[in-house]
Amino acid sequence: PWYFVPVLPVTYVICGLGLIRLISEGIKNTNFLNKKYSGDIIISVFIILWSALSYIPLRKNADWLTNGWVGAKERERVYACAAIWAGRHIKNDLVIAANEIGAIRFFMPPNSSLIDMFGLLRNNETLTKNYIDLIKVEQPQLIYSRDHFDSKEVVKSELSSSYDWYKFKSLDIGLRSDLEQELAPYLVDISFIYDTLNIKREYKWKSRK
Repeated sequence: PWYFVPVLPVTYVICGLGLIRLISEGIKNTNFLNKKYSGDIIISVFIILWSALSYIPLRKNADWLTNGWVGAKERERVYACAAIWAGRHIKNDLVIAANEIGAIRFFMPPNSSLIDMFGLLRNNETLTKNYIDLIKVEQPQLIYSRDHFDSKEVVKSELSSSYDWYKFKSLDIGLRSDLEQELAPYLVDISFIYDTLNIKREYKWKSRK
């Protein structure tokens, strides 16, 4: 996560100094390598090898940071819009499963419920249960997961025919299959909500009979 970035340079320097010391001590105690410049050569080879092995994951992270990274405000806005859309189109007994619950719970209608897949908001009865088991029991109409989490793939693997998947910006939306024909055409409404919603204000839900 981004909040680890400030400590990484210091960590790398400390690890690097420790590694250099370890290699240097090993060279001093090895007659075979006790030659001029041998330590520098070994360290240089190690740096090149480490760089080669690190290139692919670092390149992927760099691409994600520059092209796919979503800031907190954008993320919360997407969640809020998806929650409001669900409340508008599913009038009764709305249940949503999500792995980041703050904005979703805040903007959901008061007469709805939320399955916390990460487990931060669970009672003693459900705390130790796998979220797939909770989804099987509760059968939420919608599953909301950011696209870099593995929730979508896990649900597809365990409940392959139960949910149809759609995408809105960085959000994977799992729509229960029995509602797909009825609600999928209206998913475009999330874009309109996104363009007009002010997440700095509480969304006022009208009371429902």
